[in-house]
Amino acid sequence: MNTCDVFPADSKFLQSPLWEKVYRAEGLETIRIGNAFFVERKTSFFGKYWYSPRGPFFDGVISVDRVQGLFTSVLTQAKKHGVIWIRIDVRTPLEMKLLRQIFGTKMFLHSPHDMQPKTVLDVDIHGTEEDILSRMKSKTRYNIRLAKKKNVNVFVDYELRHVEDFYSLIATTSDRAGIVSHPKSHYEAIFHSIPSEYVSLYCASYEGNIIAAAIIIFYNGTALYLHGGSSNEFRGVMAPYLLHFQVMLDAKARGCNIYSFGGIDTPGVSVKNQLAGITRFKMGFSPYSKVVSTVGSYDIVLFPFRYVIYRLLRNIFVLKMWIVKCFWMVWRYLLP
Repeated sequence: MNTCDVFPADSKFLQSPLWEKVYRAEGLETIRIGNAFFVERKTSFFGKYWYSPRGPFFDGVISVDRVQGLFTSVLTQAKKHGVIWIRIDVRTPLEMKLLRQIFGTKMFLHSPHDMQPKTVLDVDIHGTEEDILSRMKSKTRYNIRLAKKKNVNVFVDYELRHVEDFYSLIATTSDRAGIVSHPKSHYEAIFHSIPSEYVSLYCASYEGNIIAAAIIIFYNGTALYLHGGSSNEFRGVMAPYLLHFQVMLDAKARGCNIYSFGGIDTPGVSVKNQLAGITRFKMGFSPYSKVVSTVGSYDIVLFPFRYVIYRLLRNIFVLKMWIVKCFWMVWRYLLP
């Protein structure tokens, strides 16, 4: 037997009944088996699959018998529901080793993409306010002081009066970073299905304008940065820095020891991508905090033929979209 004790701080929340309620509020079916829950997702032509966010969650002692016992029940239920494959998030090399031992290499395949960030930053917020500041990079401390000097105001919007501003900031940030945000219905499901003692909408205002906002979850001694955005205007007042610093202070006051800052670049990967700027921003708050790297998302295949066809057509679709994007970039930047 071995102990599996290295995992992202968001794991327990993403396997909690609270997060399960969000999926149900979005109109999706969920099922809980043993210590894990799965959400049912449908593909266009190939039926449905189950996905377990950051799960199944194996806390404490982990063994082949324990893992096999859970998945025996999961596979039995999945086949009854006509599931084509089961997608899980493998967190540690130990979990990977045991799953490969159970399923082999033909039934257990890397997913086309990772469902959750593979690498996350969990910031240690123990100690005093001065302790938290001392663990930051000097540039981050400077930007926090600058935001205070510019009279940026950070507050919790308990009545969700600025929720439309939040949606707008999410869209602005997505366009700026070149990433795809969730549909508005996802954020609405979070606000409407999670009780207010667990979820807060933090806002930063400047000269009467909401210029940064974030959804923060407080759960099981951890504060989680779920989603956030900032304006293209007034970027020089450094509002996001003060906002997240205030979240850390509030989380500490609520008894939290960790601020789960979400996804960052995997250490050692030098390829420039959409997370580069986000990573620099987050790492400035605590460059020596715990960076947790997971293995990624994997599929347990129940119907191999249908799964192979799904992967083939998906690859064709991705290639088509890549070609279209290349032509669009040539037309936009190179042609007169």
